[in-house]
Amino acid sequence: MNILPGAHRPSIKPPWRLRVVGAVIAVVLVASSVALLIAVRGQQADKSSGVSATSNSRTAPSPTETPTPSPASSPPATSSPAPSPTAAPQSEPPPVVKPRLIQRPALTVLNNSTITGLAADSAARLRAAGWEIAAIGGLSGRYKNNTVYYGPGQHEAAYELMRQFPAITVVEPRSRYPRLPGEGLTLVVTRTFA
Repeated sequence: MNILPGAHRPSIKPPWRLRVVGAVIAVVLVASSVALLIAVRGQQADKSSGVSATSNSRTAPSPTETPTPSPASSPPATSSPAPSPTAAPQSEPPPVVKPRLIQRPALTVLNNSTITGLAADSAARLRAAGWEIAAIGGLSGRYKNNTVYYGPGQHEAAYELMRQFPAITVVEPRSRYPRLPGEGLTLVVTRTFA
């Protein structure tokens, strides 16, 4: 029999036995996938709670531990709900660490811009943040960045000032700039500090 192109071909249905076998295989695959998923989540929960599934060499548990059931005596996986993957194990809070107090020396604030009163305005912001101001002035020359210069033993205070005021982008030791006015911490502000 010749079938012409575009002609309707009769559909061939598999025998009912093949359909039943296919359905049974699909059910077995789904059931084994569910069992595997439950087993993996159970192992993750054991690991997060500190219980090792492979340590069966102990003879007796300590009074504070609960014994790990052997696989033969464990209840079926479907009898209890799977643990939540977002549940965090109970742990002790971290120890309280007291912050180390950094001694804040008095600041000299120098204006290196054409903005009148920038050093005074900057000093007011620094005072409001808890910094003592030793002197306010101007500085000639050309400085590109807001810079804090520190003396011996003051580098931590200089970096704290930089963290507190992100407009400060450079921290330098005073020893490299012996002609810099002021003592201790000196902050040179440019127009970007405004």
